Amino acid sequence: MKKIIFKLLLIFILGNTMLSCEREPTQINNWTPLAHGTNNFIQWANINNFPEVKSYAIELSKSRQLLRTENEVYYTLLEHIDAYIFSDTLGTTFTLPIQKVNHSEFGFSNLVIKYVNGHPEEEFILNYVPTQEYLNNYVDYHQTAFQGTVEYESIGNSVGRAQRFCQMVSNTYCCWSWGNECDDTHDAGPNCTPAFMWTETTLVCQEDPTTVIIDAGDGGGGGTGTGMEPNDNPHTTPIPPDTCENQRGDVGISTADGCLSSDSCIEPVEGDINLDCELSDYELCLLEQNNENICDCVLSGNSTDSCLFDENISINNLDNDCARLMIQNNLLGTSEGVYTNLLNDIRNIFFYDSDVTLFFRDDEDVPENALAATDFDEQTAIDNGTYNIIITVSENYLNNNPTKLSIALVLIHEMVHAKLIYSYLEGNLLAQYPQYTTLKESFDIFLENRSSENGQIALDESHKAMVDFIGQMSYSLFKYAERVGMNNIDHQYCTDIVKGSFYHTPAMEEINTGNSTAEDLRDKTYNEQENTENALGDDC
Repeated sequence: MKKIIFKLLLIFILGNTMLSCEREPTQINNWTPLAHGTNNFIQWANINNFPEVKSYAIELSKSRQLLRTENEVYYTLLEHIDAYIFSDTLGTTFTLPIQKVNHSEFGFSNLVIKYVNGHPEEEFILNYVPTQEYLNNYVDYHQTAFQGTVEYESIGNSVGRAQRFCQMVSNTYCCWSWGNECDDTHDAGPNCTPAFMWTETTLVCQEDPTTVIIDAGDGGGGGTGTGMEPNDNPHTTPIPPDTCENQRGDVGISTADGCLSSDSCIEPVEGDINLDCELSDYELCLLEQNNENICDCVLSGNSTDSCLFDENISINNLDNDCARLMIQNNLLGTSEGVYTNLLNDIRNIFFYDSDVTLFFRDDEDVPENALAATDFDEQTAIDNGTYNIIITVSENYLNNNPTKLSIALVLIHEMVHAKLIYSYLEGNLLAQYPQYTTLKESFDIFLENRSSENGQIALDESHKAMVDFIGQMSYSLFKYAERVGMNNIDHQYCTDIVKGSFYHTPAMEEINTGNSTAEDLRDKTYNEQENTENALGDDC
């Protein structure tokens, strides 16, 4: 690996603070959720009642990033079918039935848009392939719990947000039975009493369908209501389009191609390949991934996400076992994965973009007092569009026996640096974060002249920008501690040591230290770094 001049240094001996993440109840113009039946979480309504949401959905369908042909739109809204609207104090999610123009398989698609404080925060498509049993039951009862597979489709680039590979979604169910057993589990509607409702959260990914089977007997029943605490994920439910009956008498889905059921095979659009009927699994994988190594890995029986990790995340030059396994299994891997919005965004960036590798190593070539550094690749690699973003962790730091919590903090901190560098190099930094004009200018100047002085300016501006990520970093660190069994670590302690990690940076002046002093926060971070008797994290 060539030596890189610029170092986004993690001067990690001390420092940082958290911004409040509490949100006011969402309002879309003058609309507020009204009690309808027996709960005020859910309503069904025609999308024409929400012109701003409809307009935004139509705008997304025309996005150039989505259009792979000369079609004028990527999908059309099925306006005659009501939208599903879920609202709580953390936001309002609209689920809209759509018909994709290039419908390529038996199934249906929904557009999901989540609003926070009256503005769209995230949007994506869910592609469902139902079981025949589900469709047959759906005709008789529209709140039948979905059975089949669901696949996530990112459309984040259409509005300048980061492309994701996976998304956490929540579905709310209801059961009217008393006692511990539930024999009528169904999708919750506006007529379901909150005491009989619960929420289940699922990670859904691109090109890796997730099987969903909600059996009778799942959930709480008995009026516990334990699952209705607000969570930050979009709340949705499957909305099939119009159904029909085919010649065999099976329920199918009405499309322009006819009445399609589970064993139907759609004829190809003129000029297109019939993906469902003509290609082998390997050929289909190559069309989706455009990477033989990934397809060889997948067809050998490995999961798509693990194969993408092996291809796009380089950890072979990270000799420290504790740090390497932490990345491979928890922070970015999926065998014992930690799933937060921040870590999912970082996974999605580097899993999805095969031209960019997140390269980890440990080395002595880290400036004094720095625990880690994140570097731009050589300019020729950047200009070619195939480049590394390099995270170097200090060998001296790792050899000094820091706690697992300290190593996780260092890695999460550096991966946020990598996320900002990626957004900048891909030209999306200001589209995603309009407030980071000074950071962009500092990167521009550094890449024109990679002097130490320009590098320090870019580093300082990066740390100031990262104040916005303290809440996400703290939560990700806490969920890591929880995932690996450090049950003595609470969220507040993680917040304190994340804040303390910024102590020797200009960002510390912008951080709210709460009831602590900056020095108090620094000392907590230092305890984990040096694994003192006051450290709470586990040994490696």
